[in-house]
Amino acid sequence: MLRNVRKIMPEFLREILRVLKPGGKAFLLDMTVPSSLWLKIPHGIYLNAALPLIGRAVFGGRWAGNYLKDTIQGFWPPKEFSQILQDAGFRGASFNTLTGGMAALHICKK
Repeated sequence: MLRNVRKIMPEFLREILRVLKPGGKAFLLDMTVPSSLWLKIPHGIYLNAALPLIGRAVFGGRWAGNYLKDTIQGFWPPKEFSQILQDAGFRGASFNTLTGGMAALHICKK
């Protein structure tokens, strides 16, 4: 979901801070590009070739695969996004990569 609000990220993060109780935690999960070359290459092939074929076969003309690919590849790497969280006013921002780096879970406090 985070990659879908990249253009309004400052407002999005301010709203999360506003609704969190003092000391409350935010857990933010999204898809990312793996940092390992061994996973980055097959992940890129999947996003750029296999996923569009599957999507068009299943959804036909309604397939929005380019949007999915573009938002995953255009989002900040997990380490950089953790710094963005810190800069936005969250405390203790950290992340764990999942599925070999194809997803990242960010945890931070108000």
